[in-house]
Amino acid sequence: MKLLTFIYQAALLAAAALLLLITIVSATPLEGLGIDGVHIIQNANIPEGYTESELRMTGTFADDIAINHTGTIEQIFAKLAVENPHVNLKELALATLNVKTVEKRTKSDLNCIPVSGQNWYPAKDWAIINGIDYLQKVKALCWVGAHKCSRVSCSYNSGIHLCNNNDYERGFSCTWIASFAEDIRENCRYRPDPHGIDLVGGQAWDTENYNVCVYQEKC
Repeated sequence: MKLLTFIYQAALLAAAALLLLITIVSATPLEGLGIDGVHIIQNANIPEGYTESELRMTGTFADDIAINHTGTIEQIFAKLAVENPHVNLKELALATLNVKTVEKRTKSDLNCIPVSGQNWYPAKDWAIINGIDYLQKVKALCWVGAHKCSRVSCSYNSGIHLCNNNDYERGFSCTWIASFAEDIRENCRYRPDPHGIDLVGGQAWDTENYNVCVYQEKC
């Protein structure tokens, strides 16, 4: 009888230990995997020769809402929502026509991931589309310091960066920057899994010493 009791108690302890292990594993996120099972680089490198800085944006949204803020476009819209509680920014954004980009003939190279020297992984295409749409809603300049890279947009671990290779701070049309991200989408978008989602990533250059990068990062 004592032997049977011992075996029964040992079995209960083993079952409890197994249940605890399953609970811990289930509660612990898989390091390096996004919600779609895509590998996430925790500290994706900005291009060599640059340091990271926060984006500064100046201009207007919907003609009468002033923008003079720092952060990504998503963070800036969140700040505008707090500052303008009487305005439904989501409805206003839907009703606001995208600002037309004035095409300039200064675009040069475009490289898709894998980009030489970078540890980048592709971003979710639909998240980049959202970032582009935000940028096309504002009449604003995106300011970046000399030899700095700033995160222009980031949502769902998918980012758009603007890197300024000039020796001085410069403001770039945010809608023009969005057009570089769109170029990367048009040239670098692919679907590795027929039943999965489209991914995109790359780097697009301008002859006026700046570039736009799209890749996956933690945000």
